[in-house]
Amino acid sequence: GGSLRGSVPRTAQEAFAPESRHEIRISSDTDEFNYTDAANAETLELISHWNSAWTTSFSGIFYQRFGQDARKFTGGVWLRLGRNDSFTFGGAAARDQGVIPRSEALVGYGHGFRLSRTEFFRGLETDFGSHWFWYRDARVLALTGTAVLYLPRDWNFVVAVTPARSAFSGTGAEWRTSGISKLIFPVHRRVTANIFFAVGTENFARADQIGRFSARTFGGGAKYRFARRQDLSFYVLRQNRSQDRTQTSFGVSYGLQF
Repeated sequence: GGSLRGSVPRTAQEAFAPESRHEIRISSDTDEFNYTDAANAETLELISHWNSAWTTSFSGIFYQRFGQDARKFTGGVWLRLGRNDSFTFGGAAARDQGVIPRSEALVGYGHGFRLSRTEFFRGLETDFGSHWFWYRDARVLALTGTAVLYLPRDWNFVVAVTPARSAFSGTGAEWRTSGISKLIFPVHRRVTANIFFAVGTENFARADQIGRFSARTFGGGAKYRFARRQDLSFYVLRQNRSQDRTQTSFGVSYGLQF
């Protein structure tokens, strides 16, 4: 799934244009709050590009949140049909400890459009996805529409909107909406940076964030490719929530292709 932590959900172009067949990513994330203890997560992910049509991803995520140790295992498949169409399927199962979803499922469809080789807008990619989260005391359905606009000089502009339906135990269901905009641009032949801004009455940037609050989030990140098959990326974000609550998050990720 996709995330405010330096990226949006993986696009078809990213998934199906690998430099190598396999990639291992090791990530560490930290959330600091002004109303509770800090939370941490470590991720180990294996991405495999089997051919031009099939890509798989498997990961293990280990959380330390609110005095609990939880773990989650995820799997996903990207399938490209033809030049411009792709499908995504995935799921997750967890030892939730009451702080992350017990299980998840997702399905998505993407389509790309070539606009022009000479005009300002070079291409457009759209993705539509449904993501289900089952918590101990809640059920959530997030519907995300994403548009990636390809600009000259390898600049990209991304917009995503997520209406989410939350059903808590003992209460009725309700819909809330969040959105994010992101600008991705090169700063050096080995460095790509991004800045983003998000707003919503409920924020599902990460699956373990759930609750009734409004929030505004801003941040940025960068990826540095320091060798042909290795890269290092980082992000930092600040979220201002209702009730004078704040969250500051940051993380780093190392990738090795082989």
